Formats: sequence, structure tokens, C-alpha cells
Amino acid sequence: MLRDALLAKGVSREALARVAAPAGLDIGARSPEEIALSIMAQIVERRRASQAQDAPAREAPREAVDPVCGMSVAVAGARHVAEVLGVTYTFCCAGCRSKFLAEPARFLSKAVGS
Repeated sequence: MLRDALLAKGVSREALARVAAPAGLDIGARSPEEIALSIMAQIVERRRASQAQDAPAREAPREAVDPVCGMSVAVAGARHVAEVLGVTYTFCCAGCRSKFLAEPARFLSKAVGS
């Protein structure tokens, strides 16, 4: 009934389509505090979704520098990779990868210092 009344008053269908009813994410909220939290969570969710749509797509790097020997290595199809502390490193050969994995701190400190 409320939607029909708003349409009759001149509110556009597009504007009404953006209204969430009931408001908030379905997290089983019962208390006023929980309901408020579910509404805030929905606001954050929608804000982040719109930011993700607006952000330009980041292109993956085409080349990386081998942290052991300094050689430039093509990332696509790289056969020698390793992940340390959530960062993926690309190597020119199995030997550089093995040296890196034996003492990652040694090579990471050089990379940070340069």
C-alpha cells in the first residue's frame, strides 16, 4: 500500500526499487541493537559493492623480478613460484626458488632495502 501511495505521489519506480524492505541483512536479529547492526551491515555491503563496481579493474603484472638473481620473469605460465607471507614470488629457475625457500628473510630484506 505504501509503495502504491508513493507512486501516486510521483515517486519513480527506480527510486522505490532501491528501497530495501525489510531493511537489514537476514542475520536473525531480534533486539533493537541486533536490528540496527543488521541494517548497518547492509549499508556497508551495498557501499562496498558499489565501490567494487566503480573501481577500475587492476591488471595483473606481466613480469616480476626474481628476488634471488634479479632476473625479469614472465608471470603468465611461470613454472617456478612460491608464496611467503601471502605474497607470491616468481623465479627464473628451480635453483633460485630453492635458495629463496631455504632463506626467504635473506632475500626479502634485500628487496625491502633496495
